[in-house]
Amino acid sequence: MAATNTNGIDTLNYSYTFDGIKTGQHTFSLYQVYNNLREVNLGLLEVSIEDETPIKFSLSQNYPNPFNPSTKIKFNIPTVETGHAPSLQTSLIVYDVLGREVKTLINQNMQPGNYEIEFNATGLSSGVYFYKLSAGEFVETKKMMLVR
Repeated sequence: MAATNTNGIDTLNYSYTFDGIKTGQHTFSLYQVYNNLREVNLGLLEVSIEDETPIKFSLSQNYPNPFNPSTKIKFNIPTVETGHAPSLQTSLIVYDVLGREVKTLINQNMQPGNYEIEFNATGLSSGVYFYKLSAGEFVETKKMMLVR
């Protein structure tokens, strides 16, 4: 988001990056805070946040971690402009420390976008597990801890 406010002769430019904000219309208040901690309200800013399709692959650390009994895993599949097909064969698989497959969370063609899936480990014992995302040529693995 970038906003410009003209105040007399001076032009002030502001920018801020939002992470995890939902799509839709949002209103923000802009304040200037001086070294003497005096605040000046610069007004309201109306912003429309659109659903953005990612431009690169990513696999996030599960949250919470450690977890009991469930956790969430977020990942991104990039847009077509990165040279990938409109949909990619995607799998998200959980393994134990010996490399044995514990659970397949996803195994399907998926469109570019931001995803979040919940993994429920009811019935599994405490310990370290790994989850691996494979989408096209992208492969990444992360570690998570189940604590009972």
